[in-house]
Amino acid sequence: MDLRAFIGPGVHPVFLQGDSCQQEPWGHVLSRPNRPLSWLVRDCPSPGSQIAISLSLPDFSLDPDGSLCPKSGALARVVLLGLIKKSRPLEGAHVLKFTSLMRVLD
Repeated sequence: MDLRAFIGPGVHPVFLQGDSCQQEPWGHVLSRPNRPLSWLVRDCPSPGSQIAISLSLPDFSLDPDGSLCPKSGALARVVLLGLIKKSRPLEGAHVLKFTSLMRVLD
């Protein structure tokens, strides 16, 4: 899944799957024009570990078949499963690199 097609520029909160959106986000994905996505998280998962995260996509909705479609004012929540390649510290946070990142249809 190419998330850049669905995420506009800015900082978007990321939650560990199962966490409530009422809590603090586990991390953020930073989207900048002409740059790869940056994944900034509080906790440092070990390389090789697999995590399930949820991400809200503003101005998209989910069709009954699970596909994403543009819809002004809507908010679609998607679940992603990622395999951690590595992480590096950055000012009290960690930047993640994924070996693989895929969407999980529920």
